[in-house]
Amino acid sequence: MFDVCIIGGGPAGLMAAETAADNGLSVVIIDAKPTYGRKSNKGVTFYRNWKWVGWQDDVAAFETISGKKFVKSHTTVLAMGGASWPHLGSDGLWADILKKSNVNITNFQPSNMGFKVQWSDFMKPFFGTPIKSVRISSGEFSAIGEFVISKKGIEGSGIYAASKFMRDGNNLIIDLLPDTEIETLNKRRKLLSPKVSRSTFNRKVLR
Repeated sequence: MFDVCIIGGGPAGLMAAETAADNGLSVVIIDAKPTYGRKSNKGVTFYRNWKWVGWQDDVAAFETISGKKFVKSHTTVLAMGGASWPHLGSDGLWADILKKSNVNITNFQPSNMGFKVQWSDFMKPFFGTPIKSVRISSGEFSAIGEFVISKKGIEGSGIYAASKFMRDGNNLIIDLLPDTEIETLNKRRKLLSPKVSRSTFNRKVLR
């Protein structure tokens, strides 16, 4: 009998194991894959190549190469990720197991993703260009970040952070000069001749 049984040996499972062990609890980590990202030296027990298949008589059940195994614990932590990396173990099949146990599950939705943009030919020279230190806003989200203009659209940490809100239908707003007020830009513009070239305008006004 363990105090805590953690199913999933990824970053979340390992962090949960360390926290539980630091509080004096006996911990076992069980993963369907043969390896872990790293190991704990805090007395944590590790079982590899054990695939969780649900519960049997309130005991966690696993399929292993040597047959079915069971683990008793006071608490079970599910840390098996989403459904985006099946080759690493995040196949999302745990959701079906929970549904069969009458547990309400929110359907998977994409997140931390880029977005496709139908660029014109004028954008080709800019493919691969990083856009840094801009304010990226969508819905309730707003933060200074960066992204990359790719051949197929936009991606990068700033876009990934806003992706949930964009996915839900909110517009994306990018402020290329987040530390400059509109009034300041207008003052700079008024100092220039109406016939000024675009390169001069960008250099003098959008600096």
